[in-house]
Amino acid sequence: MNWTSSLIGGAIGFIASMCVLIAEKMWDKLGSLKIFYRITSGGKEDVDKFGVARATDGSKVFIVPMVFELQNTTNTTNVIRDVSINLYYQGRYIDKMIQVGKFGNDENGKEYGGENQTYSFVVDAKSIRKIYGTFMCAPKRENSEEYEFDEIRLKYYDEKNRMREFHVRYVSEPWKQKNMEGDIDWIELKSNSYLPKPVSKKEVIQEPIPMNGEKMTYLQMLQEPICRMSTISAIFKGFAATIVAGIAALTYCEVNNLILGLSFIPVLLFACLDVYYLKLEKKYRYLYEQVRIGKHEVDFSMKLSKNNKIANTRVWDCIKSPSVWLFYPVMIAILAIVFILKMKGVI
Repeated sequence: MNWTSSLIGGAIGFIASMCVLIAEKMWDKLGSLKIFYRITSGGKEDVDKFGVARATDGSKVFIVPMVFELQNTTNTTNVIRDVSINLYYQGRYIDKMIQVGKFGNDENGKEYGGENQTYSFVVDAKSIRKIYGTFMCAPKRENSEEYEFDEIRLKYYDEKNRMREFHVRYVSEPWKQKNMEGDIDWIELKSNSYLPKPVSKKEVIQEPIPMNGEKMTYLQMLQEPICRMSTISAIFKGFAATIVAGIAALTYCEVNNLILGLSFIPVLLFACLDVYYLKLEKKYRYLYEQVRIGKHEVDFSMKLSKNNKIANTRVWDCIKSPSVWLFYPVMIAILAIVFILKMKGVI
């Protein structure tokens, strides 16, 4: 065969390799990093209570004790840096609260937040973490009324060093409220959480199953098959891409057209297997979510839901996934182009 055929085969192989890399990048980014929080209250120490407390010198300090749940459902590690609380008054920035790591000296001090005296965290792929945080501020002037604020916002920096800020709650006359009510339920940080809208104190929220040790263990147990399903899917994509790249590289050889046409079969079979394992992964994700929000008891059962519509695990739902329709149609299209060019004698 002449150099033109080799050039076309090499180009097709290069395009197939690039498609694999792009698909793998998109696959790794599937999922999301979700952050849930609760303002806690009712602890034994003043530093455990939401509201105004007295420091050792008798001055007032405002305490915000919180607990965070970080859920990373992507295939990549995420970084959350400098988790902090900002104070606002009528939409204007006032000050940043102190991130409390430990009270007391190194030997007898008690830790109240953060991890190793820091409020920056690394969240591994396909993992869930629970972090405690305590934030404190004190009047900078003798008259606390001069240091007024009416809104609390949560701020952090993501892995691309972009600042993210979200509304947490409004506070009326903060320096006069000793013990304020915390949050009963977990609250998810969302992109529109910072919008200035009134928060009703009379809103009734159902109390979920506590995030105890057994529940955390159950969720981690469910993470294992989710990770395994995603790994198997990546292996199938690698096999399919290898077949396509191999066919593209062999086009300059004398290959029977019938044998070339049979190369569609393994790629289609890998696509069917990928859809099957994606369906299982979505079912485990559904079970994971039901356990997390307290709608499934902590019984350590791995039995999956049979209601594909509610769990969003129908075959069509899986085919619509970008990890499927952005990958296999491209692989099949490349094989079809190679087959057509071979039939017409171009290569």
